[in-house]
Amino acid sequence: SNWHVLRGAFRIVRRTTDIYQPGKLIGGTPSKNIVATYNRQAGGNIDAAIATLNTTRPFDRKILLTNVVLTGVRRPQIGDILEKSGSRTEVTRGQVQRLSGNRVWLVPVGGDRPGAPNISKSGDSGSVWYYPDTGEAAVLHTYGDRENDQTQEWAGGYLMTAVAEALDISMVPI
Repeated sequence: SNWHVLRGAFRIVRRTTDIYQPGKLIGGTPSKNIVATYNRQAGGNIDAAIATLNTTRPFDRKILLTNVVLTGVRRPQIGDILEKSGSRTEVTRGQVQRLSGNRVWLVPVGGDRPGAPNISKSGDSGSVWYYPDTGEAAVLHTYGDRENDQTQEWAGGYLMTAVAEALDISMVPI
C-alpha cells in the first residue's frame, strides 16, 4: 500500500502499529478491524509501505471486483492501457500519459476530456494499476486530480518495479 495510507493519522509508525481495514479515519474500530501489523516503508521518495497480514480475515489473491491475480511486475510504457480496482472508483481503466523517474501519470482511456470517466478519487490510494490481460502490476496508485475538479481527470503513482525493489517484495508467493 502507500505509506500515507498505512500511517493514517499517526505521525510515528512502529513495527507494532496495528493496521485497520477500514481505516480509523473512515470508521474502522480496534475491536474488529485490525487486519495487519505495519512492517516497513520504502523510503527513497517512494510513498509505499508494507504490512504483515494477520489471520482475522480470509485472504484472496484476486484483485477486488475482478478475477485478476497479480503475476509479477512490469514497467509501463507511454500509451499502455492499465486497469485498477479502487475503493471509491471501483474498476477503471487508464492510459499511461507520462513517465518521470519513478512516477507515472495516467488519464482516462481516450484522453482527458469533458465527460471522461473518473479514474481517481480520494480513498483509491494503495490500489494497483495492472495489465488486465497478464495480471502484471505496473503502478502503485498514490494521487490524482482534485476530487470535484470538472476541468481535468488524471491519476498518478509510482512504478511497481521501483516499489517492489525498494520494499524487497514479490507480487507472487515465493
